Amino acid sequence: MSYELHHGDCLAVMPTFANESYDCILTDPPYNHINRETGGLREIDKGVADSEPIDIQQCAKEFYRIAKHSIVVFCGDTQFSEWVNAFNALGATTRIGVWHKTNPSPMNGQKLYLSAMALCVVARKPKAYFNGHCIHALWTGASERVEGFDCPKPVWLMEELVNTLVPPDGSVL
Repeated sequence: MSYELHHGDCLAVMPTFANESYDCILTDPPYNHINRETGGLREIDKGVADSEPIDIQQCAKEFYRIAKHSIVVFCGDTQFSEWVNAFNALGATTRIGVWHKTNPSPMNGQKLYLSAMALCVVARKPKAYFNGHCIHALWTGASERVEGFDCPKPVWLMEELVNTLVPPDGSVL
């Protein structure tokens, strides 16, 4: 197994990659709604965490160009349809992916249902590799805590996605 680190703004770095240079892209871009007005529900200020607006159309186009097989984009509920529409317009087949968190944050649990789901769009290019048979895109398991990162995705979930969507000895961006 080998690793390569690319440092920089993804929109500046991605154009340097060749077409279909990675088997799968697995990403969790900013949702741009953590600090939105919540009618008094949110009692903490996360500062600028996750507040960077992104150009979903531009990102989807670059992801589709760079990926050989599949693209997984974790996203907020307000972004979901835009990601689906962008990938479908490029010729991908899409599925809704849902991670059901078995240990969601209890924040505001006395006022509202707990936020126990994370959404992702799974976009598949024609003839993409898939190491699954009649499996669903609903994953249930615990969150992991990582110091300095508010919304980490668990290693077990990343392993599941890579094992299903990436060919043996394949590459992931």
